[in-house]
Amino acid sequence: MGLVKSNAPASSNADGLAEGPMVARTAIAAEPVPPRLASAGASAEMLCGDVKLDDFLSLRAAVISGAVDFADRAVQQRMVGCFEKGDAAMRAQVTNVLKALSVDLSPLLQCLVSHPDPHLRIQGISLLEFRRSSDVESYLLAVVEQETDVQVCGAALDLLCEVGTEAALEPLERLKLRFASEAYIQFAVALALQRIRGI
Repeated sequence: MGLVKSNAPASSNADGLAEGPMVARTAIAAEPVPPRLASAGASAEMLCGDVKLDDFLSLRAAVISGAVDFADRAVQQRMVGCFEKGDAAMRAQVTNVLKALSVDLSPLLQCLVSHPDPHLRIQGISLLEFRRSSDVESYLLAVVEQETDVQVCGAALDLLCEVGTEAALEPLERLKLRFASEAYIQFAVALALQRIRGI
């Protein structure tokens, strides 16, 4: 089954940081940057290592303050390792940092949406929701055309219902045929087609 979106107001995560990007950026930036994270090199090195949640809570201040150059492709690709950890709290913190950034996350998104783990592919799709650029639909259509996991397709459909254009019509029809026995896919495709066509 695809992801179900909620209309509930933004909430706070486990350590009290609000979900809103601007609030998150302000709150994180106010945190002191530990001396050992005072350079991009040191912070990027942490991303390559065995980062624990406590480390990341400090690292996120360095990220937001600019000590980590998130426009750097290599740094973003290293960040995938944080998502690969089986620590849900870590993934939540990483996501919170990324929501607060205003840099091109293409390298990271490319790694996530093509990752062998379907849960990380869904994570990549969830990050697209906070990306304000014209290529969001392109990412989603690539998923719709190539993905074999029904839950990943469901996540892409949830977002396509909001951002899809006429370019999505034929890919959606093909997806509907590929998952003819999946009730949620049939429902979500029909909903997306109706919204795009203005029915």
